[in-house]
Amino acid sequence: MTLIVDWLFGVAFLVHFLLIGGDVLATIAVGWGILWEAAEQPPERHRIAKKLVIWGIVAETVCSICLFAFDESISQGQEKKLTAQGSELTSAKTELAAATKRTGELEDSGKQSDLKITSLEADAKASEQKIAEANKIAKQAIDHAVSLGFKYGNLDEFVKKKAAEIDLAKSELVKNTASLNKARDDSVLASESAKKYLEDASVFLSQGKVLQEQLKTQLADANRESQSLKNQINDLDKVVGARHITDAQKSILTTFLLDKPKGRLTIFALNSAVDAKSYSDEIAAAFKISGWAVTVEIGRGNLWDDGGSGIWIHYGGNAIPESNKILRSALTVIDISTKDGMHSDSGFDRLPAQSILVIGNKN
Repeated sequence: MTLIVDWLFGVAFLVHFLLIGGDVLATIAVGWGILWEAAEQPPERHRIAKKLVIWGIVAETVCSICLFAFDESISQGQEKKLTAQGSELTSAKTELAAATKRTGELEDSGKQSDLKITSLEADAKASEQKIAEANKIAKQAIDHAVSLGFKYGNLDEFVKKKAAEIDLAKSELVKNTASLNKARDDSVLASESAKKYLEDASVFLSQGKVLQEQLKTQLADANRESQSLKNQINDLDKVVGARHITDAQKSILTTFLLDKPKGRLTIFALNSAVDAKSYSDEIAAAFKISGWAVTVEIGRGNLWDDGGSGIWIHYGGNAIPESNKILRSALTVIDISTKDGMHSDSGFDRLPAQSILVIGNKN
């Protein structure tokens, strides 16, 4: 089972590696296409840039769809496995409850058999005492009758008749004693059989507990595997759902900035945002085409490690530059919402005067 799981995870890793690699290559192709569409590039590069952008977007879409489909199939398989193991655990619990109930019944039956045996033994002892007393009385009666016979010869027949009746009573008592002994032996055998069945039930109960623990362990392992897959899917969602500047947005942005004053812009991409760097590069490329001086940096220090979501507009120095208004308006026309950063806590006042754009996590 472990070898099969390891093999499946190896296949999943290979598929993820290939699809994510294809997505990354397609993103790089789109980035090159955007850079080669700049006005200073030769016309033949413009044609290549157009193909790179179109086919790069197609490849990104195909890889993203394939990733979602593959991860969804893995997730469904894990859910089916969990359902099956839950059914097995429920069945084992039901059998265990039935065995426990049967064990209790057998214990009650054994106790009743012991009580019955004790009662039969007491009856047998009482019967033996009665036989002994009857023998004693019979002997006394015979001795007395013999003495009377010697004394009174006409009583001999009477004595013989009474002796025969006594012998018959003794025979009945012997038969009753034999029946009691047989009943006692049968009760002993029944008690031994019940004890053996009780031992077998105890073994089955122990095996059921072991099986229950094994099923619990397997269920816990399956839950851990399912959680691992969910975490992988969440990570892939972050990559697949990356933000991009479309060709239409790029065209609108460059047209808007065409007759606007040029400015200086630094874009910081947060460490915790998976797509912040690529998104920053696309925005920077559009502003560079329009004549702005743009640089892109990865967010530095504890300030950018808080995993914030959104896009902030800051400024360097101590005065808000006029380019901040143009920056905000330009992003608004292509439906990118922004918010003002806390200038007093950012440390940007130590930077040269310029517009600053901070790209955080996707909302």
